[in-house]
Amino acid sequence: MSLNNFVSTPKFEDYKERFKNFYNMERRADGVILVQAHTKGGPIQLSVENHRSVGQMFKTVGADPENEVMIFTGSGDEFMMDADPEGFKLEEQDLDYWAYEYAYKDGRINVSSLVNDLEIPTIGAAVHFVEVLEAFLVFVEFRRRNEVIQRHDRFLPRFWRGRA
Repeated sequence: MSLNNFVSTPKFEDYKERFKNFYNMERRADGVILVQAHTKGGPIQLSVENHRSVGQMFKTVGADPENEVMIFTGSGDEFMMDADPEGFKLEEQDLDYWAYEYAYKDGRINVSSLVNDLEIPTIGAAVHFVEVLEAFLVFVEFRRRNEVIQRHDRFLPRFWRGRA
């Protein structure tokens, strides 16, 4: 017998409470976990804080051996079509720091945790209006909740502007 015990795995009720300001979480007895992203109970609005929470949530859900399948979706009729009006104030205070922390570090962690930390089947269920980066779509089984999805990516046109 080892001199040390295993580090305990995350417990659903604990991380459901920890992430409640960003995600509504429900888990069935068979291990299917539904994760609905939200901002104050309505459609999710992009902010520095909820951007960071994505990788933290993926790592936590992936570390819970009770989870068998994750369904990741939003709340309401749209997904990240608006930014939180106060969600980028941190960047204004120290743009150099937050450009790295938010855009590079958190973005890399979000994709990496989706690929490396979620070792369960993951379904992304889109709502009617959705703004997503293609990296997310590559790594999940993508299904739509409505008959029509209008995809919008406000970042791509800005990225390609001025390029031949």
